[in-house]
Amino acid sequence: MKKHQIILNITLVIILVLIVVFLFDIFWLKTAHPYVSGYVCNFITECIGIVITVYFIQSIFDKYSEEEKRIDERNKIIRQNKFITEIIKQYILFFNCVVQPIETRKAEYTFQEQFELKDLCDLHKITLLIVAPCMQSSIEVFYRYEKQLRQLFIKMLETIDFNFYPELEKIIMKFITESTKSDVSDTIINNQKLTLSDGKKYTDMMHDMLCGDDIEHMYSDYKQNKLSANGIMPYFMLYDLLKEERSLIMQYQKEISKISE
Repeated sequence: MKKHQIILNITLVIILVLIVVFLFDIFWLKTAHPYVSGYVCNFITECIGIVITVYFIQSIFDKYSEEEKRIDERNKIIRQNKFITEIIKQYILFFNCVVQPIETRKAEYTFQEQFELKDLCDLHKITLLIVAPCMQSSIEVFYRYEKQLRQLFIKMLETIDFNFYPELEKIIMKFITESTKSDVSDTIINNQKLTLSDGKKYTDMMHDMLCGDDIEHMYSDYKQNKLSANGIMPYFMLYDLLKEERSLIMQYQKEISKISE
C-alpha cells in the first residue's frame, strides 16, 4: 500500500506539472509561438495518456502482488495451524482433567463449558486417562501441553508477518502474554513434593481448601487484594488463567475457521 501511494503521488505531481505547462501554452505560447504550441499540446496530451496508462497498469500489478502476499500468508497460517490444532486437542483434553473432579472425568476434546474453583480440587491427582503419562498428575500433563502450545504460537509470530490477519495476531499475542505473565507452574508442581509437619501432603491440604465452603469467600478477597500471603493464591491465579486461555483458544479457532473458508 505504501508503494502504491508513492506511485500515486508521483503521478499526480507529473500531471500537475503538465497542467502548468498546458496553461502556460494557452496563455502565452499559443499567441507568441503558435507553431511550437502545436507540438507542446501534442506532447502534453501524449504524456498525460502515458502517465495515466502506466499508473493503472502499475495499480493492477500492485493489486495482484498484494493478493499473492495475502494468499501466501494464509497458506502459512493454515500449514502451521495443522500442528497447533493437534496440540490444542491435547490441551483441551487435559484442561478438562484439571477442571473436573476425578469421579466425573472422561476423555473429551471440547472445553468444559462451566467450572468453579471447587472443581479444581483433584488437579494433583492422576488423569485416569489411558493416553496420559503414567503416574503424572493432571496439572503436570496440562502444563506440558500449555507450554507446547505457547511455543508453537511464538513460532507462528516469528515466521508470519500477519499483515492481512491482524486480529489473529492479537489473539495469539495475548495468549502468549497472559500464559507467561500468570505462569505459576513451578509453584504448583513443586507443591507435590511438600509435606507438612504432621506428615500430611501439602497437596492434600490444597485439595481440602479448594473443596471447602470458604473457598469462594477467599477468592473474593483475593480479587479485591484483601487476601494476605496464602498458599492458595497460585491456584486462584491458575483458575483465572484457565478461563482466559479457554476464551482465547476459542477465539483463535473462530478466526482460523474464517481464514480457512
